[in-house]
Amino acid sequence: MPSGQSEWDAKHRLAAEAPASEPASIVRELLPLLPSGPALDIACGSGRHTLLLAARGQHVTAVDWSGAALEIVETRARSVGLALRRILSLPGCGTRQTVVDPSDSAVPGMASASDVARSLQLRS
Repeated sequence: MPSGQSEWDAKHRLAAEAPASEPASIVRELLPLLPSGPALDIACGSGRHTLLLAARGQHVTAVDWSGAALEIVETRARSVGLALRRILSLPGCGTRQTVVDPSDSAVPGMASASDVARSLQLRS
């Protein structure tokens, strides 16, 4: 597993050469139950869930530690006419912590839920 930001950037650049990954089956399964309002995709990677939600017409904010991942998701969104907002780092966030996406491995460098909530309040 990559341990630093440059390693994550390299991992995402390499993955971008392949077709985009499909959303996790659990996300597709639960999609009809999800609210249709704004969405925050933390540790979005190359955007498989970001793009799915944006295609539903939701306003999506994609957050990742990797600038390369955010460039990839933005390029993929633009190529299919989808708009999204991207954030490389959340202002007001303290220490870096680990957030676990149930469909992926642990992604270092993301903020805790309380840090995210505080940051979004600062932005509004």
